[in-house]
Amino acid sequence: KAAMVNLTQALADEWAGEGIRVNCVNPERTATPMRTKAFGQEPEGSLLSSEAVARTSLDVLLSALTGHVIDVRQQDPTAGAAESSGFEQALASVLDRQADV
Repeated sequence: KAAMVNLTQALADEWAGEGIRVNCVNPERTATPMRTKAFGQEPEGSLLSSEAVARTSLDVLLSALTGHVIDVRQQDPTAGAAESSGFEQALASVLDRQADV
């Protein structure tokens, strides 16, 4: 993951003058046909929905963020994955990491 963080930040810095923003969306385990084929059926609610990941990706694209790796995680394992992940939580995670630097 460190390589992806460094690449994302380097490209964001390099292309900032051109008005190009660079971010990386890093979802946790996501319910997709490829995952089901590889791992079989998994407990309902234990995976992010592909819709939640797509929604977060769109939110990142519409934001002014650049140079960030956005972790999309299921925050509450007892809640449905589609409701418990989103851009606001991912952004809070980014801001928390920035405060640690």
